[in-house]
Amino acid sequence: MKALSVLVQVGLFLVATFAFIVLIDHGPRDFLRNAATEWDELSALVMGSGR
Repeated sequence: MKALSVLVQVGLFLVATFAFIVLIDHGPRDFLRNAATEWDELSALVMGSGR
């Protein structure tokens, strides 16, 4: 049960960090479109086709 709790906490931390990065880079206007843009950039970086 402790491992599940730690896993949930790490997941929430990652989601909050991603949202913070989107807000800092793009501002609060049109958050969903900017989050999709950041997600595409992050996916490309992780998959090896980063800029």
